[in-house]
Amino acid sequence: MSSSEEERTRTHRLLDQLTKSYTYSSSTMILFRHLSEFISTIVQDDICLRRKSHENRLHDLLCEFSLAYVPVPLKDQWKTHADLVNKRPMIGQGSNGSVFQSGTFEGNPIVTKTKKKWSNHTIFDIYINFVVLNSFLLRNELVHHLIPSYGLFLCTTNEDGTQICLPPSKQEHLFLVQKEISGPTLSKRMPTISLKHYRIMLNELFHALVRLEDSVYQLYHTDLHCGNIILEKDQEGNEHPILLDFELCSFMVSDENNKQHRYRLNSLENKYCGKEHILSGAHDFILLLGHSSAFKNKPVHDFCMKMVKSVCSRFWVDIDTPMEVSRYTFYDSEKRWIYQLLMDAEEKLDKERREIVHRYNMDQMATMTYRSLAEEYGL
Repeated sequence: MSSSEEERTRTHRLLDQLTKSYTYSSSTMILFRHLSEFISTIVQDDICLRRKSHENRLHDLLCEFSLAYVPVPLKDQWKTHADLVNKRPMIGQGSNGSVFQSGTFEGNPIVTKTKKKWSNHTIFDIYINFVVLNSFLLRNELVHHLIPSYGLFLCTTNEDGTQICLPPSKQEHLFLVQKEISGPTLSKRMPTISLKHYRIMLNELFHALVRLEDSVYQLYHTDLHCGNIILEKDQEGNEHPILLDFELCSFMVSDENNKQHRYRLNSLENKYCGKEHILSGAHDFILLLGHSSAFKNKPVHDFCMKMVKSVCSRFWVDIDTPMEVSRYTFYDSEKRWIYQLLMDAEEKLDKERREIVHRYNMDQMATMTYRSLAEEYGL
């Protein structure tokens, strides 16, 4: 077997290894297959395996990382993989895992995202970051608004928190290596940001969201608040908003028979919409502007509240009774979720009125795409 064939075979082991100890739903298996195919046909294409250069620098970095840190480490490689995490500074931690500062790769600062437990959300998150977002960047699209992911590999977390990246194991998790982004979150900038700067940022942001929406993935973020946006300067010193944390997003994927499958990760969206799939940017629009209005920045507050009131007034809280929001509505983080606001209002109605109002609100929601909202409000 040639070295190129061996490298591709080792890549295909990723799918085999991941599915060996667990039983997954058919929808999750679709993503596994796309992930394996992306690595073996896009990342490790013939140019990569011949050690030639691509026109896109990220493509070269993906190739180089996949060869240096193969997705399924062999016996002589596990320590190299584990060194990206062990004894590294932890710069973030949540209920699902941790983020470690992992030094540099080819001169680029990197972080490694680890997982505490395995779930369908893990593969959804990996798929979005490594396959979907990288697909845009490989086409030189949205380069100022998305974070590149350089690679992934299997590891096992020991009881003491150290990593052993040596299969086989029944406790393996996919670790994701991404470019480390520096810069403040929009939350930190909100108290002092000028209205002019905020509007420029908002215009750029919705330009990116429309591109995600118009793509084959029909991608919606569904957790778009100020803490999930980082402002980073480019080489010319211009500041751009970068989208973070797609763990609650919704997106579309085709299977091998070209049948479309919709993935929805936001539990409130699932609860409110039920089995009906609607494509809407209303939730993100209200969440972001509602959160922005909660800071002590009167020009930005007034600008955001005017648009939020306008959008919310299209929904009913009863038959022919528009929703009204006050300047204090969005100070409570739970009330920035339009699905929660609508559920709270509709639960107060009797069954007949609730069904009429819910149908009306669903229809309104479906008209509010990222594109239509951006065009209507000049974003």
